[in-house]
Amino acid sequence: MSHKNDLSFIAKLNGKEKFSLRKLSVGLVTVALGTTFFLESSNTAHAAEGNTTSQNVTSQENTSESTKSSTLNIQKNNTSEDNKNDVKALPTQEQTSASQTNKNSDTNNQELNVLAAKSETQNNKATQANILEEKVQATNETQATAVTITGAEPNKSMMANVTQRSIKVHVNTDENKPITINNGQKVTVSISYTNNLLRFGSTPSKINYFAITTSQTNTDKTFTFTYTGNDDGVLSGFDSAFTFTADNKATKQYYTDHDTYPAFNLPVTVTLPNNQVFTQNLPIKITPYKDQVITQEILHGFVMGPKLIWTPGQDGYPGTNGSYTENGATYRGPEPSAAADVPADKQKDARLMQYALEWNYGSAKDPSLNPLMDVLVNIKFNKGQQILPSTIKVFKIPANMEVVDSDSQRVPINDYYNKLATLPEDTNFEKLLRDSISDDKKQIKIDQKGNFTANGVDYSKMGPYFIQLDTLLNPNDIADWASQPDSGVGPSITTPIVNERDWQHSGSGVTTNSSTQTYLDFKFDPVVDRIVKIHFIDENTNEEIPDVLSATITKTDSSIDNPTNTILNYLKQKGYVLDEQATKGEESDHSTNLKNYDITKQNFKTDALNNSYNSAKLQIKDSSPQYYVYLYHDTESVSAKATIKETINYIYANGTQKGKTAVNPYSKTVTYTGTKDLVTDHVSWQPDSSLDAVESPKAKDKNYTLVDKAEVPAIKLNINNDGKITAENNAPLTYTVHYYAPEHAQVTFYDDTTGQSLADYLVQHNQKASLTDTYSKLDNNSSKQPISFADADSVVNFLKNNHYIFTGVSGDGSITNPDYSKISYGNFDNDETKDQNFVLHFKHALDNQTETATVVEKVNYVYENGPQAGKTVVDAATSPIDQRITYTRTRTVDLVNDPKGKNTKWSNWKSDKAFIENFNLPEKVSGPDTQEKVYSLDLAQIKATKDDKEFDYSALKLPFETSELSNDKTINLNVTIPYTLTENITVNYIDDTTGKTLESKSLSGKPNTEANYSTKATVDKYVAQNYVLVSDPTNQESLSFDNDELPNNQNYEVHFKHGIAPLSNQKTITETIHYIYEDGSPAANDATNQLTFTETGTKDLVTGVADTKWSDPQTFASVTSPTISGYIPDQLKIDAIQVDHDSKDIEKTVIYKAEKQSAVLRFYDDTEGKFIDFAKDLKTDGTSKATISFTIPSNYDFSNYNFVAVNMGNDPKDTATKLPGDTLSTVAYGKFDTNDQADQYFIAHFTHKTTSAKENKSVSEKVVLYAENGPKKGQTFKAIELGNTTFTRNGQKDLVTDQVFWENWAIVDNSHTVSLPVTLSTVYKIDPTNITQTTPVSKKFEINSQIVSPLAFNAATDQDLIKSLADSTEFMVKVPYALTENVNVTYIDDTTGKTLETKSLSGEPNTNSQYSTKDTIDKYLAKNYVLISDPTDQKNIFFDNDEKPNNQNYDVHFKHAFKEINNSKTVNETITYVYNNGKEAAPTYNTSVEFTQTGKLDLATNKEELNVWSPVANTFIAVTSPVIKNYTADQKQIDAQTVQPNSSDLAFQVTYTPAPVEPTKPTEPTQPVQPTKPTEPVKPVQPTKPTEPTQPVESTKTATVEPTHTQLVRKNSEIISSNLVLPAKATNKATKKTEENILPQTGAKQNDTSLIGLAFGATSFLIGLLGNELKRKKKN
Repeated sequence: MSHKNDLSFIAKLNGKEKFSLRKLSVGLVTVALGTTFFLESSNTAHAAEGNTTSQNVTSQENTSESTKSSTLNIQKNNTSEDNKNDVKALPTQEQTSASQTNKNSDTNNQELNVLAAKSETQNNKATQANILEEKVQATNETQATAVTITGAEPNKSMMANVTQRSIKVHVNTDENKPITINNGQKVTVSISYTNNLLRFGSTPSKINYFAITTSQTNTDKTFTFTYTGNDDGVLSGFDSAFTFTADNKATKQYYTDHDTYPAFNLPVTVTLPNNQVFTQNLPIKITPYKDQVITQEILHGFVMGPKLIWTPGQDGYPGTNGSYTENGATYRGPEPSAAADVPADKQKDARLMQYALEWNYGSAKDPSLNPLMDVLVNIKFNKGQQILPSTIKVFKIPANMEVVDSDSQRVPINDYYNKLATLPEDTNFEKLLRDSISDDKKQIKIDQKGNFTANGVDYSKMGPYFIQLDTLLNPNDIADWASQPDSGVGPSITTPIVNERDWQHSGSGVTTNSSTQTYLDFKFDPVVDRIVKIHFIDENTNEEIPDVLSATITKTDSSIDNPTNTILNYLKQKGYVLDEQATKGEESDHSTNLKNYDITKQNFKTDALNNSYNSAKLQIKDSSPQYYVYLYHDTESVSAKATIKETINYIYANGTQKGKTAVNPYSKTVTYTGTKDLVTDHVSWQPDSSLDAVESPKAKDKNYTLVDKAEVPAIKLNINNDGKITAENNAPLTYTVHYYAPEHAQVTFYDDTTGQSLADYLVQHNQKASLTDTYSKLDNNSSKQPISFADADSVVNFLKNNHYIFTGVSGDGSITNPDYSKISYGNFDNDETKDQNFVLHFKHALDNQTETATVVEKVNYVYENGPQAGKTVVDAATSPIDQRITYTRTRTVDLVNDPKGKNTKWSNWKSDKAFIENFNLPEKVSGPDTQEKVYSLDLAQIKATKDDKEFDYSALKLPFETSELSNDKTINLNVTIPYTLTENITVNYIDDTTGKTLESKSLSGKPNTEANYSTKATVDKYVAQNYVLVSDPTNQESLSFDNDELPNNQNYEVHFKHGIAPLSNQKTITETIHYIYEDGSPAANDATNQLTFTETGTKDLVTGVADTKWSDPQTFASVTSPTISGYIPDQLKIDAIQVDHDSKDIEKTVIYKAEKQSAVLRFYDDTEGKFIDFAKDLKTDGTSKATISFTIPSNYDFSNYNFVAVNMGNDPKDTATKLPGDTLSTVAYGKFDTNDQADQYFIAHFTHKTTSAKENKSVSEKVVLYAENGPKKGQTFKAIELGNTTFTRNGQKDLVTDQVFWENWAIVDNSHTVSLPVTLSTVYKIDPTNITQTTPVSKKFEINSQIVSPLAFNAATDQDLIKSLADSTEFMVKVPYALTENVNVTYIDDTTGKTLETKSLSGEPNTNSQYSTKDTIDKYLAKNYVLISDPTDQKNIFFDNDEKPNNQNYDVHFKHAFKEINNSKTVNETITYVYNNGKEAAPTYNTSVEFTQTGKLDLATNKEELNVWSPVANTFIAVTSPVIKNYTADQKQIDAQTVQPNSSDLAFQVTYTPAPVEPTKPTEPTQPVQPTKPTEPVKPVQPTKPTEPTQPVESTKTATVEPTHTQLVRKNSEIISSNLVLPAKATNKATKKTEENILPQTGAKQNDTSLIGLAFGATSFLIGLLGNELKRKKKN
């Protein structure tokens, strides 16, 4: 490491640099350097102890306002018209008002006192402390209002070296009595303090109209404000703040002297020009500095100070002894590791800042901490800095090195840095940090999950590390920092204190999030220095152009080169254009965007010194000017245009119009033109229109009223820099709007009991009489949608709740069931031209009702307590009752006509047994085991209840009437008659000593109950009176009444006696003799003697009577005072003293006075072996055992000597006894001895100092990295310094004799290896084949795996070579870097969205790749793909030359070729009608249904994409078999059959057999006519379900079975048979026609006469049968 032997590095840790800390959260800021803080608020911070006497640290958040807050308003007191407007008002930083003053009542409302007298300074420390606390009373109330002196409330609690506090002085305004001030007059502020406890901040030489000076004594700090304005000025609103901190060393010394930390009142005195004096005492309390390492601390960063690459004072560089001061900052050097990151021609001007970071010191405080996990840390450096990667150094803190002490305080770095610097560096950790540096080199970010690792090595349990690195400072920012030294700005480092994943964002808790430390020593002399700032403003962004601010520090009355044109030329290359009008302060077309700048005041027009933006030189006088130059972005038009098109199609999506166009399509195209910003390369695109929302028009077919998109929303378009247009959120550019036609179904409600519709009934009861279900979904799936009526359940439930019983449903396609939950209406029929109708059927309900009531009658006699408690009384006189009587009544209710049964009467109540009203109540009863009647009737406790409610039983009768009964009601009559028993207890307390009864206790209660009494309290009471318990039969347990039916057998006695105790006491009388010196310190051990007296006897503890006696008086013997060498006692002995037991202790004191003593100090030169001539012997006098001290004369100059030690004795060869002390001024000589016959001698030993002498010369080595091709061809990327080798001859010079002794020449090798980057500027890669070298003939650089090793010199073998080398010779290696360009061609299948294949190409810039897309496109065209786009136009692709190797990406788009598919399928149904002999009975019935299917064939994949069949399913209607006279068909009808596209053809056969002979009497059916068996097809196709009639078929008076009515409905030129079951009354009302024999499915009549004859004959036969039936009835 470069600082292993750098003593100046250690010195700089305690130098005069100035730093600051900024808290990012609540809590303490910690730093490792000893620093002083100047804060305006009460923020606190930690700083490690060190030499802190001259260091300054300022808070970055709350900067010192000691200069800015001092303001003054000057008014001319002249009343002439010419001077009325001659008022100069200076801007105030703070405005003091009464309301603000009252905010801090504890401090601002303190009484203001006028200083009456100033105490004289005294040397005594105690007297000085009293001066600090002296309070001076006010003598002039009027004067006290003129000045306000305040101190912040936090002044009462300060941490030394850390907390900054302030005092504010304000001169109040009084218009009636103004305080005037003339030129040269003064305002003084004097602050009295002692013990060097406080340190005050410095002030500038001039503030507004005041020049400020300071002076200081041991007890006072005085600030003098000298007025430099015109005479007769008026003091108005004078404000000044005085910041201060507490000195930690003085605070600790104060504690040593006073055994407490400082707490005092600080007098502040203000003297005005009119000699008015004001004083205010402000409370101050100080605690010592602490810098505690918190648990879980991961990082702690701090400033180490400014650095230089070169050595100040050597090789022609400025400075001396390794340090160089510039702009207030002291730089130290050399820092050779930074040379690798800074070009050689920039190294002399390079200014660095060095930082240190303590890593994971929380583990040093607590080694048992959990391993580092999920580490997230951001190490940040502010504007004006760039991290130098080569300067990063990492050291492991060894286990035996203390960096955190036992109190968890941070050990100062200078206590362990020298040892740490000798340890090897952790290069692996260093690589992790270098790899984590951000692109702008202002941040190091580590973001890991799991255990913390570095390049695969687990560091989670490695413990603490010390990290050091440098940053490169921007010269313009240095000038900016120096121009505002009190603003709190400067180079800074910000580090997290704990792992950022553990941050407490709520702000609660004590853990701070991060800390910032800022270096603040940059400054310039405002008297002679001036700073010139030139700002370059971007009018497009309304911000300052970054990194081009020109800031130059120069002297008053000087000139500098104007850098403006140079910077303008640079900015023009970046695409900027100078706005000359705005720069000259004139408004221009481009300046209208400026909101942050006023061009009339902020410009660079020609000023009074003839300075302008284009002048060659800038003249500087006594001010620091700021100039503003305005620029705007240059632009150029983009030749290509970008377009995008939106298309909307309008299509019917269901019904008969499905797939047809509903409205003509809509389309619109938007065209963009572009303008390129030459600064940002951003292209601004402007569209000629926009894709607004499009309202969907109405369809041509008015039946299609539904649309899936009423409006196609507006499409927001985005266009990237390359002109690629995209729709936001991937909105489609081709859109299809679908139109749909709704379908309807209806259901009504019918009362089968009355034969009437329920419509009127439902309307009267606010119910819906009919319901509609509409299919209005935006799809083509209605035939899959079951019909349901949203409110049907509600209506059905209403009818059920009103005593209607559901019987079934009728309607085309419905499935009936008496269970309403199992019915089905079927699906929608996909036919919007007609509605589907259904009927729900109901009948009335009847209710046979029975009501039952119960009366429970219970009478019981019980023992309430005693041995038989709870048992039934066993006595002949009692008569218990326990019976249950049941009452019933009945009725029948019609629930529809009389739903509540109001018109239906109940029968009378009937009981199943008799009710008992009276029973016996005897006064006394006996127990079951005894004939004695000891149990008594407790009449008051009789419990008589009726339904759990008590009633009055005084009438001895149970109240009950049958009118009280109701359905399911139970009346409970309960009577419980109790009989009770009483028990007694007696307790007597007896004093056996006197034979008397102390007290008695009588108790009564129920058996087996607690008496709630024990003897314990009474026994304790007497024991407390010193009685002794003899016996207690109860054992002090709680007493209970027994349960034995013997009430007076519980009696107890408790016995006591008096307590007696022995009595014995002792008393000791002590005699003490003290032996002390005059100062009160002990001279000898105290003499102590004791005499003891004894008292003996006894005491009755109850009566308190005692008998005792003390031992006899005794005598202390006389005591002789001890002899002490060198001292005389004031009493030779202490006489004998007699004492007794009533005497007090005796104390005597003997005082020893010291005798006079002398000591001599001599000075001896060990190098020459003689006493030093100019240093004569020194003699000092004192007394025995007093401290020896010598005052060394100022003319004793030992600056060229090394102090060795001081030894006791007068012989310089005798060095056996060495006194403590590393310097002559710190030697402790001990105390004078007690021998007054001989002086004590001491000899101080010295040796000669020597200094190093050196002669040297050096050679340097570097690696130059340059571009071999590409846009940067021939340009140098960077020059990396390998370091230098110095050839040195050393010597030693004796500073006393001036003699020099030289050594041989030696080699100091400061060179190092360099790892060459594989890539530069992201895209240039190393070309190892063309590396060249410039070296001496006999030396070569070694290059191995991108590692360049420096030249190796050997002192033994290379002496001749070294002698031949000239000083500052430079050797180098030149390494070329080449650029490779890449092209990617992607072939994309837009149909699938997948990539077909890709082609990757690589080559040198500006060369032909010899590749085109033609062959690949031809290959896919041959595979039935269709080419959509090819940006290369199938031409050869050339590699570009733009340092963007991966930006040549081309997408070639294809789609699949398709062929349409149209499929169809027919399913047939055939029904043949034959006689049982096989001959045809009726014509064969044939019908069919068609299914269609569309789709397409993908010619690229040869795969079909088929749509669903239409329709998905279809139904063959039920077919009624033809009626043939005298024949019976085996199947009355062929049921409806549902088929699908994959169904086979259906074939059925109906067979006719001769009908049986009709009976002579008509048969009247009693139940529904059922088919004999389900109709079965000839082929194995099952019908869905056998058809059942929905209700019984009623026979007419003619005894003709009325069949289900069949209607023939014509639809689409087909005749379809539909069965509709009508209500009975509806059937009767139908117009009666003669039934016609209709052939199935044809609707044609049989016209032949044979059929007419058959019909006539049948009618006659039926009339005859009817006549016979009427005759039969008449006979009966």
